[in-house]
Amino acid sequence: MKTIQTRPGQTIERDDEGNLLVTMPTIRRVGIADLTQVQSHRVNRIAGSTSHVVHFVGGGLLRFAYSEQGELIELSGRHVRGLVSAGHEVVFSAVV
Repeated sequence: MKTIQTRPGQTIERDDEGNLLVTMPTIRRVGIADLTQVQSHRVNRIAGSTSHVVHFVGGGLLRFAYSEQGELIELSGRHVRGLVSAGHEVVFSAVV
C-alpha cells in the first residue's frame, strides 16, 4: 500500500492495482470532480441503506453506501483518485 494523503484521523492508501483504502472518522460529503468522466451511476435503496455505484470512462469504479442515520457502510474505489479535504469531504476522479 502506498499512502496518498494523510491528515489527523484521515488516510488514503492505494495498492499496486489502483484500489483505494480510505480511513477517516467522519465523511460529510462524497463528490465527483468531473461529471464528464462518469459513464453510469446506479443508486439502490435496500433495508434502510442507500448505495451508489459509479462507473467512470476508462474503467474506474466507485462504490459507497450509508445507512438511514448517515453512517458509512462502504467506500471503495478501483482506478480512481480521491482527494480528502480538511472538512471531511472526499472528491473522486477517474485515473486517466
